[in-house]
Amino acid sequence: MEAPRIIKLSRPITVIDQTFTELTVREPLGADLLAAGDPTDRLGFLARVGARCANISPGAIDTMPARDVLALTSVIGDFFGDTPEASSLTSTSKPPAGGATSLGSSSG
Repeated sequence: MEAPRIIKLSRPITVIDQTFTELTVREPLGADLLAAGDPTDRLGFLARVGARCANISPGAIDTMPARDVLALTSVIGDFFGDTPEASSLTSTSKPPAGGATSLGSSSG
């Protein structure tokens, strides 16, 4: 089993009566994947697995800043490694370095 990973949160979150400034994320187990539901909802799936592995409620994800949710899902994706199955869960299309895509040539 891989060592847990630490995510420093951009702002604290409170879960029940405990405030977190960082999350300790353990390696996902098969039970985490099965409990997380529909893997075709990639972001939701990774967030639900991440909540289980960080020992926080799925509702806590709703209160986290987007950058912290993305950091958590990225860590979970990293645990999956380079298998074809993991690629379908963790791959994303990235726009080219200017952030925009071109649909054709422009004339001007």
